[in-house]
Amino acid sequence: MKRGNENPEEGSAKRAKATETAPSTSQKILKQVEFWFSDSNMPRDKFLKETSEKDDGWVPISVLMTFKRMQSLTTDPKEVVAACKDSTEVVVSEDETKVKRTRPLPADYDAKKRSVFVKHFPEEEAGKVDVDTITAFFAQYGTVCSVRLQRKQGVFQKRAIVEFQTQEDRDKIVALGTLTWPSGETLIVGQYGDGGKPREEKKNANNPRPQSNKQTAIIHGVLVWLSNVPLEQDRVGIKEYFSKFGEVRYVDSREKIVVRFKEPDGAKSCLAAIEAKTATLGDIVVEGELVTGEEEEKYWTEHILPYQQKKNNNNNRKDNRRGRK
Repeated sequence: MKRGNENPEEGSAKRAKATETAPSTSQKILKQVEFWFSDSNMPRDKFLKETSEKDDGWVPISVLMTFKRMQSLTTDPKEVVAACKDSTEVVVSEDETKVKRTRPLPADYDAKKRSVFVKHFPEEEAGKVDVDTITAFFAQYGTVCSVRLQRKQGVFQKRAIVEFQTQEDRDKIVALGTLTWPSGETLIVGQYGDGGKPREEKKNANNPRPQSNKQTAIIHGVLVWLSNVPLEQDRVGIKEYFSKFGEVRYVDSREKIVVRFKEPDGAKSCLAAIEAKTATLGDIVVEGELVTGEEEEKYWTEHILPYQQKKNNNNNRKDNRRGRK
């Protein structure tokens, strides 16, 4: 589930004194819960979405209490109930044990169409470069739904994905191209694309160089489907982390996040770590399972084999042209 990637209070200032903690904590709890159930997060959060679908949209508060982010705010379910009671986005059940959205999920919500990719931030620093300051900065250009800092092994990469409420707001800021951060740095702003890559990287990704002698048969037991992956993690970061279990051929983040290992042993090592709950991205424990049976065959048939065959055909055409010289 992808709730962990977006930390609405990430990098925020230290908590107030004990006498002021209660209202501040309540606001943080409400902000976090509303984000988890938001249009921006919930459609992509497989675990939370599937949990809600089992009970007409309701999610037990006991489930929310297992999330690390909630545990960092409170260990008392009553505080969650109190924080959510005045919300317009979520509602608490009569027995005060569950929470749900106040309205259905939109059928056609596409966060990418509302998001921009921003790079060249200065180093992360609480109160200067964090989720709150980035949100405040971009609020002058439109209503900001979320800010996701991109990290590798917990280190801020000076890049972020900013989602606006409307595509029009996104388009206006993309047209500007560059912005000046308060401390003087020039930020590069582009349309958010596949895997959170800037445009120049996408251009190269869309025109891969053909490689000869590519495998065109299904290799069983090498596909691992991941869930609970932080949203700020791009494909490069995911591939870098999971390569410690075995060579990773590709990370697909188009719909579900699928890691394709070169050999089945890599997938087995990965699944063993997931089972032991030692596979983590940032402070989030990653969940996952092996893609098998019909789903495995369908994935190879639709996503891998056609691409490999196309590259082989390209190689053959090039070889033929060289032969005619």
